[in-house]
Amino acid sequence: MTSYYGFVRVSGDFAIPPIYEHVTQFEEGRARYVVRGKVGFLAQDGREAIAARFGDAGPYREGFAAVVEWDYDLHGKDVSREQAGAVLQANRPLGYIDKAGDCAIPPAFIHGQAFSGGLAAVEHEVGRYGFVDTAGNISPVDAKWVVSFCEGRARFAAADARKGFYDSQLRVVIPPSYRQAFDFCEGIARVREERGDERSHFLNPDGDRVLTFEGPCDEEFSNGLLAARQGAHWGYINKGGEWVIPPAYTTRPATFNEGFATVAVDDRYGFINTQGDVAVEPQYEALYPISGGLAAVYVNGLWGFLNAAGDMVIDPQFAEPGIFSEGLCGVGVAAGAASRAG
Repeated sequence: MTSYYGFVRVSGDFAIPPIYEHVTQFEEGRARYVVRGKVGFLAQDGREAIAARFGDAGPYREGFAAVVEWDYDLHGKDVSREQAGAVLQANRPLGYIDKAGDCAIPPAFIHGQAFSGGLAAVEHEVGRYGFVDTAGNISPVDAKWVVSFCEGRARFAAADARKGFYDSQLRVVIPPSYRQAFDFCEGIARVREERGDERSHFLNPDGDRVLTFEGPCDEEFSNGLLAARQGAHWGYINKGGEWVIPPAYTTRPATFNEGFATVAVDDRYGFINTQGDVAVEPQYEALYPISGGLAAVYVNGLWGFLNAAGDMVIDPQFAEPGIFSEGLCGVGVAAGAASRAG
């Protein structure tokens, strides 16, 4: 079924009518939209602040967004991934725009990520990586790949594919000795020495191990808690490795968001709070995380939104849900419903 996308307020009425092929959530006052396969940016008042002229675009971070101008040789419907990759390598078409849509950093990159801490991870030549600053200056690094900074640390992979972390001065602050590593979150990062080893270590920004957990667990802490498994059941531990919510769930629960986490009992979903108390009884077929005080919930084939107390704030009426961000939520409606909503 074809869906069209727009944005609703927390009241459930449309702030931006569902007339787009796709939308993303608002970040820094801009949301991406798609028209005829091209990407532009919306303002929160519904203006098409930047016309749909890009073949691809990332979110705004620190006032900049990575973009690639639309090119049939790169974005045409019959272009294969291999062909697109060849065009990217040959042309290095990715650059960065500012909030007005003006070119801030000219196209010079094969791939580029969002800015964080004044730097963005880029592939500036085939197989060569580094970081670009807001003036367009490139600082190359000796790495197989890099990602942008998170909490002052950036992951990278060495030639042997082992992972480590740079600090904001692009110094190796945690040597690449781990087979798997995740971004820093709430002051610590999860790493594993070998992929087949279920044991996880958690590092502080200096690389010291502050916690080791022997079994399967989530990628990062959230609200001070980490979903972890003991035997056949999941619960939550704190940063001291203590069970705060005892393992009682057979289905892996979600991370906490705004003080609540989605859990499943007999394939029905509800919310618990950070003390493990049931806030919303598991009764729904599907349930998104709380964001902006509301969570998308699936009822009888349609999506609505409820609050953390379980009250249905927006009746089920949408074909596809999103998450609230900056007061608005992107949703999809069926073609017929879109004409009525618009």
